[in-house]
Amino acid sequence: MTSHSILVILMMIPVSFADNCPSSNPNLQSWSTLNAGAGDIVKIDKGILLDKNLGGIELGGIVIEKDGLLVFSPDVDERIIVKTPYIHIKDGGRMDVGSEDCRYKAKLTIQLLGDRNPGYTLPDLGDKIIGVASGGLLNIFGEKKTSWSTMTETLPEMPKEGKSFSRTVTQDEAMQGFIVYQFDPTKKDKFDESDVKEKAFNFKTKSQKNFEATVDELEKYLEEVPDQYVVVAAIRKSLMADGDLKKFYSLFKVVEEFLQLKEGESKMHTLKYYDGYVMLKQKGSNVKGIEETSEYRLNGLHQLCELTAFIGDLKFHAVSYTRIKAHGQSYIDVEVTLRKYSEPILKVKTHNWNKGDRLVIAPTSGLEQHEYATVTEVIDSTQVKVDLTAKYDHLCTSKNGVLRCAEVALLSRNVLIEGLTLGADLYGGNIKCLKDFAGCFFADFELNLMGQQQPIGRYPVHFHLGGDVKGRALVDSLSIHNSYARCVAVHRTNNLIIRNTVCFDCLGHAFFLEDGDEIGNILRNNLAMLQRKPKGDNLLIPSDKKPNGFHITHPNNEFEGNVAVASEGNGFHYVFPAQPIGDSDPLNNFVEGEASRTNIKLFKGNTAHNNKEFGLRMDDYLDSLGNVKMNNGFNARSDPRDSTSELVQTELSCFTAYGNGEGNAHIRAAQLLLTNFAVGQSKTGISLLRGLRNGGYEQKVQKSVILGERESASSFVDNTDKNPRVGLEFVGPVTLEDLYFDDFHPTPVYRSGALGFVGGNSENIIQNRIENVNFGFDDSVAGNRMLEPDTDNDKQGNLVESFVGDGSVADSNSASTILRGVGFQTTKDCFIRTNWVKYAVCNEKYAMMSLNKPATIQRVDYEGNVLTLDTEGDMSPKNTPFNAVVDNWQYHYLFRFDNDDFKSAVSLRTYGSNKGSNAIVGCCVPKGADLRIQYDKNNVFGTVASYGDLTNTNSGNKYYHDVTEGIVFLNVAGREENVDDETFCRDEYKKNGICRNIMIKVKNGVTGINDCDVQKYTPPSPPTAKRQLVSETQKTSKSNEKRLLYLLKKLVDLESKKSGQSAETLKRKRRSTTNPNRVFPAFSGNVPDVYAACSI
Repeated sequence: MTSHSILVILMMIPVSFADNCPSSNPNLQSWSTLNAGAGDIVKIDKGILLDKNLGGIELGGIVIEKDGLLVFSPDVDERIIVKTPYIHIKDGGRMDVGSEDCRYKAKLTIQLLGDRNPGYTLPDLGDKIIGVASGGLLNIFGEKKTSWSTMTETLPEMPKEGKSFSRTVTQDEAMQGFIVYQFDPTKKDKFDESDVKEKAFNFKTKSQKNFEATVDELEKYLEEVPDQYVVVAAIRKSLMADGDLKKFYSLFKVVEEFLQLKEGESKMHTLKYYDGYVMLKQKGSNVKGIEETSEYRLNGLHQLCELTAFIGDLKFHAVSYTRIKAHGQSYIDVEVTLRKYSEPILKVKTHNWNKGDRLVIAPTSGLEQHEYATVTEVIDSTQVKVDLTAKYDHLCTSKNGVLRCAEVALLSRNVLIEGLTLGADLYGGNIKCLKDFAGCFFADFELNLMGQQQPIGRYPVHFHLGGDVKGRALVDSLSIHNSYARCVAVHRTNNLIIRNTVCFDCLGHAFFLEDGDEIGNILRNNLAMLQRKPKGDNLLIPSDKKPNGFHITHPNNEFEGNVAVASEGNGFHYVFPAQPIGDSDPLNNFVEGEASRTNIKLFKGNTAHNNKEFGLRMDDYLDSLGNVKMNNGFNARSDPRDSTSELVQTELSCFTAYGNGEGNAHIRAAQLLLTNFAVGQSKTGISLLRGLRNGGYEQKVQKSVILGERESASSFVDNTDKNPRVGLEFVGPVTLEDLYFDDFHPTPVYRSGALGFVGGNSENIIQNRIENVNFGFDDSVAGNRMLEPDTDNDKQGNLVESFVGDGSVADSNSASTILRGVGFQTTKDCFIRTNWVKYAVCNEKYAMMSLNKPATIQRVDYEGNVLTLDTEGDMSPKNTPFNAVVDNWQYHYLFRFDNDDFKSAVSLRTYGSNKGSNAIVGCCVPKGADLRIQYDKNNVFGTVASYGDLTNTNSGNKYYHDVTEGIVFLNVAGREENVDDETFCRDEYKKNGICRNIMIKVKNGVTGINDCDVQKYTPPSPPTAKRQLVSETQKTSKSNEKRLLYLLKKLVDLESKKSGQSAETLKRKRRSTTNPNRVFPAFSGNVPDVYAACSI
């Protein structure tokens, strides 16, 4: 948002001032002129300057309307605290806390008060709210701060020698009340329990006499503490009884004298039943003691208070946790650590934080390993010292381009809006901007304890039915934490900018596009951390079962530079409804299924790590009730409203993901390009699924680094989890090029491999290509390039899974096909690699075929050997696919129909048969039948005189019919020429995934079942049988041969790329296939800089 556009909005109110500071407006009147008292509903219809602290009074509400203006003064020495159930801004009303050009730098807290059923409800807004209705304008611009940054150096867990003392008192011990410890600060070694003289003083007695005696004991204990010793005390459970009528003056006096506080100054005076409290004082020091109570002491369900002090070479930390229910769970914790380990230097890319700022550091190795820190010293713009006793490692490491660096977020701000809650009611405050608001501009402030778990629609920041908000709204650099429902919700609102905003520890989805009717929104450089599932079944919407960092219900939105970490669901979840859900009026008038045909506008430079489910998931849709269902059928089109328009490519780029529980990227799409992905340390690196069952489209992954789950063979192995680990799994058709894999170490517990096919695949896929793939491990010794298939989960698509490679996977000196190593598909020019289990490497070319009727399918070689295709299990007999060897006359195929009498035509479908590739297939037909064999009426097969004539290279699309034996053989030739080595049967395959469909019809009405002799005809013998490779200059080059030349040329081009690597470094050594089970050596060069995630 530019200052110019904000000034335009400011002109809506008839005020003017020279320095763009709202508080400089000379027409403002002092708050005192309102004479507002406790419980009053303050109505503002003129210019008012809030220029004083309100003294803790609780207002009944604030209404700003009819050109009313409320401006907060930055010239108040102490923090302004406004306590009110609501602020309602409407009908030309406006509230200013600073401006874009004049940031509010004083301290301000707005507390939204109330519990459920408050007795009022603002129309269309609710309660406990700052509500901006039609015509209202709200500007909040706090002090500009770096909202979050990324570490540049690992912050290690504090070593064991850093801890001098640690004591936690729980319900397991019969200790409660005021528990006191003393420490000699000159002691550098461990403190024994005998050194600290732990003692508990219980003041919950009903007798005043006994109470006074206990006070005397405490006073004597404190008097006997040696000078310069540090005394730490904390309350466990409660200081007093419920409804305690005793006089506590003597206790308060003892504590105040010891802490060197004035009479009545101690926070102990404010304690009530089950309030927590901690204190610390170095005896004999002229410095006053310190004490803390819970920031929110409302006799709620639970309270937490803590303090920290650095004295000499030691750090002292004390915690008091109390509960009014299940009070046995109350505890205290006292810890002493060496300062050099508990005041570490935190190094980040950049910051402008100040001493005292409160931070949270993201986990890099687990879901709940975030840690809080407080800035104790600013060193420079990239370094600060922090108060932190690190319990976990927070990494900043890079391996082969996969960067793992913890994020650091700022939580505390000078402007705070919070919704005070009672106990576990989960009923915080909310900010809502309704349709036709004049402006909602939010920048650089803190929101705490906001959002409401029921009713729905109460979120920390909520744009509700906003329509097109371009130029009217901005969300920038907010610090939102401890939210009871989401962080930023966008509901039927377009063109909103959300940037640099932190969402930490919320229930449900964090950044939330609600109905699928939100487009044009820009989310850039935001951080979502620790999204939790609400307890029980009381969810706002069904998808909150797995809360996402970014919940995206329409593709036409931009996501760039965002980070999602430690969610109990997915980091980024694209999940589209067929039609916008909910009962609100349509905003964009989408047609059925339009979202699943709309291209993703922008997904670039995002990061997801340590989420429980997936880093990026795009495989689901929302039903009309908001339930998440699998298989979105995403297929972006040139015209999303027209399901028959041309497919367009969806590009996702520069994505980093690691440590996500189920997988780093799980994507279902049609035409797809993934570029510069850097993923690692997950069960699955990248999983690619088909967006459409039919269609000749391509999914492509390039210039990416994919690492396995375990960094070394000695890394921890979860013996209870036997799910396979795979780097990149796919169905196809895919092209994989310029990739690097590492860390796929074998284990006895689960299967592991760099490349694999998706199990349980029922779809027939061809034309997978893999080029220039490198592996950082020795195959068969330190890992597997191919993942062993799960044959128990096989479906018909798995039996024909294959890819053509340039030799980089098979460590070969020539192009080859890798496919299932079943005898029906392999030849003498294949070998099965033992550690790949079930996969063969073949120096053959293949095309896939299938029939429309159940048949016995057999392969015959030149020696008369017969192999029969096994179609048992889950294979459908009506569409039994198989890979047929092409351009090799040593083999032909015969179909025998045991239950079909040819009353209807037989259909032979071919896939991947390109011009210049030929295969001989035969079929048993009724004896005496007159046949017509065709692709269509304009493409009819001709006849030849003998079986031998079919092996002539010019006899493509011809057939020989032995009428007496009832057998016909066809020479099936490819149709489309691979002019650019990229096109495959492009006309028909684009429409339905089939290259050619051959019909065999009986014309003369002869029917019957004929069990013809499979060995009546045999292919010709070598050496003349198999075609020889021809030179590149020959115009008759065949498609796969041309592809080989193309791939080899590409390898040469790769060696000369200017990527900072020498040609010799990038050159892969090719080896022959004479020893199929030899070690395939690791790639010894450096990973090119152009691989992996790119900067934005």
